[in-house]
Amino acid sequence: FIKGTADFFALSFGPTLSFQLLDPHMKFRQLESPSLRQLLSWIDLEYNHPQIFIVENGWFVSGTTKRDDAKYMY
Repeated sequence: FIKGTADFFALSFGPTLSFQLLDPHMKFRQLESPSLRQLLSWIDLEYNHPQIFIVENGWFVSGTTKRDDAKYMY
């Protein structure tokens, strides 16, 4: 119902978090998240080429990462 009802598409995108199962004998199917390029292509085709604004994009860091470390990771 939203096709053709908006002037633009605003998107917040972040990386997929990884985790480990506490019980290694458990079976769990992990789905893979799409990359930003794949997501933008899907939105473009699904919603008839809207203007897309990426309003947030980033990465997650552990609590031990120092504030200045981000400039080296960039």
